[in-house]
Amino acid sequence: MRNREEAQLSAALKDYLELAKPKCIYCAVPNGGSRSLVEAVNLKRQGVMAGAGDWVFTWQTGSGWIELKTSKGMLNHNQMQFRASCAQLGVRYEVARTLDEAIKILTSW
Repeated sequence: MRNREEAQLSAALKDYLELAKPKCIYCAVPNGGSRSLVEAVNLKRQGVMAGAGDWVFTWQTGSGWIELKTSKGMLNHNQMQFRASCAQLGVRYEVARTLDEAIKILTSW
């Protein structure tokens, strides 16, 4: 399971989005957590991708991913590969460590 600080940040972002009602479609991507090997295999078969950002946003003229990290959190190898894939496709990808950072990213998009 994602650490508690990241989970709280994700919940705060959801609360903000519900109040702000941005003109986009968004959802959290629940990739974190420990799973049995069988469940992990089944989720991968269904399209779950290791390293995908925590939140995905899409609007009329584009899309973007936000990865939430604690103040000391670092991207793992899969997350760095996902970020590189986004860059190759010209898809926005940012890391936010606070709610204010996430809001600034969304506002700039």
